[in-house]
Amino acid sequence: MLNILKRIWNDRRGSGMILAVGLIILLFACAAAIIESLRMNSMAQKIRNEVQAATVECCAEQYTNVYNGIREGYSGSYKNREGSWSEDLSQADVYAQINKDAGTQQDGDSVVKYAGTSVD
Repeated sequence: MLNILKRIWNDRRGSGMILAVGLIILLFACAAAIIESLRMNSMAQKIRNEVQAATVECCAEQYTNVYNGIREGYSGSYKNREGSWSEDLSQADVYAQINKDAGTQQDGDSVVKYAGTSVD
């Protein structure tokens, strides 16, 4: 009986299986982290482009309110008031344009995008 237990205890066949499974799980975790990082970078780039596009579009929509030399200079979204230039672009206009372009909605203090009934 003792001989059988000793032989079972010393039998090392299959001991590499645990290491192989652990290594596979580690590789999957690394791949998931890399993919998530790429997804977040892509999303950040998309949001940055949306903000820039919305700002430019708001400036273009408000062309009647700005100095009429907009085509000859960099006076877009500025207005000459009493001899000094001040910004004539509303932050609310930019946010409204972003929501329209990106398909997002204002939800309290944050902006969310819905995919059906769940937040995307």
